[in-house]
Amino acid sequence: MTCQEAVNKLYEYIDSELDRATTEKIKKHLDLCRLCCDQFEFEKTMKELVHKCCDAAKAPDVLKEKILKSLNP
Repeated sequence: MTCQEAVNKLYEYIDSELDRATTEKIKKHLDLCRLCCDQFEFEKTMKELVHKCCDAAKAPDVLKEKILKSLNP
């Protein structure tokens, strides 16, 4: 697997959305390639920070009800 192929699938890898074979190829690549491993660590940390910061913000129940009503007219 090339660096470009690994980077193109990095988010899917982080989210565990790839098939087993592709996951293994990327894992092996990350074990061998320091640049891609650094990129992976950065993206993973960034995603965790965004999740942590945004997870605390909850939509009000009234807004949730309006959205659900608009989806089910």
